[in-house]
Amino acid sequence: MSANAFAEDRGIFCKHIEIEERNDFISQIAECSQSFLRKVSTKEKFRHLVQKPLEAIKSLVVSFNPGENIFSLSMQDRDLYLSNNLTQSLTDVFTTIGETAQKTKTPICFFIDEIQYMKQNQLGSLIAALHRTNQLGYPVMIVGAGLPKIYKMLSDEKSYSERLFVYKQVDSLTYEQSKKAIEEPVRKFHVSYTENAIKKIVEITKGYPFFIQQLCQIVYKRTDSSVIEYSDVDQEIDEFLKMLDDGFFRSRYERCAESSVLSSGFTSIDLYGASVLRKDEDDEDCNSFYLENESGVGNITLYQVFPGIELVYNDMHLAYCSK
Repeated sequence: MSANAFAEDRGIFCKHIEIEERNDFISQIAECSQSFLRKVSTKEKFRHLVQKPLEAIKSLVVSFNPGENIFSLSMQDRDLYLSNNLTQSLTDVFTTIGETAQKTKTPICFFIDEIQYMKQNQLGSLIAALHRTNQLGYPVMIVGAGLPKIYKMLSDEKSYSERLFVYKQVDSLTYEQSKKAIEEPVRKFHVSYTENAIKKIVEITKGYPFFIQQLCQIVYKRTDSSVIEYSDVDQEIDEFLKMLDDGFFRSRYERCAESSVLSSGFTSIDLYGASVLRKDEDDEDCNSFYLENESGVGNITLYQVFPGIELVYNDMHLAYCSK
């Protein structure tokens, strides 16, 4: 069962938000909040509870996402809604929809994915808004997912974030978890795997959920039998690796294509392999590098002291840099 389905079965209003560097968080949270109000307003007895949070959403959008034409306002009215304090505006949205959620007995949960891409000021405002909403006892929750750097991002913004959130680190699956991920999706189609086939899949994928999903998809599509054997898995390994090379790894290679040739004179950066995704040139003798792979993220600041002599500062949150 998906997280959304789990929440909805329990009467919780939930919306998924995916943060991307090119997407604006403000427009997404405003749209999700409006969606909640639309649901509430379908019941006549709750319609009077919509106006107050709608005004708060309107102020947030007009002030911090003026490119959106969601609300039609005259110039005079627009001035009434303008704010230069994002934290206060977002807090007003959260506390007013929270109050409505409490009165309608409809808890709210926002699932925010790739939270590490949030702008720092927006992240700080989100934490403050959630903190105040919790202080008032309103049923508004945030479930966030992202790379390990979010630990530092959250604590850098607000020290009390350590008390506000429960942290759960998601790593490679255990054997039993991997086995469940392999067997359950095909059970409804009356298909099963032998124990040796499962062991082979776990051995190849190292328990990474995405790799398990992709390998099982290939094997399932290419196997006619209702029982998938070790040989069925083994003969698809090359196809699985090719698929990763052409898709998963190629996209990352393209992102780091510039980085692969950006270290002229800085030979030590080559040790970090394809994890180096971006280079920022601070000046002629100083370069900053951003690293990312499936195990985490990192930053390197590299100074060329003399030809052949480099001073390197690392801030790493990765299990490994290069395999």
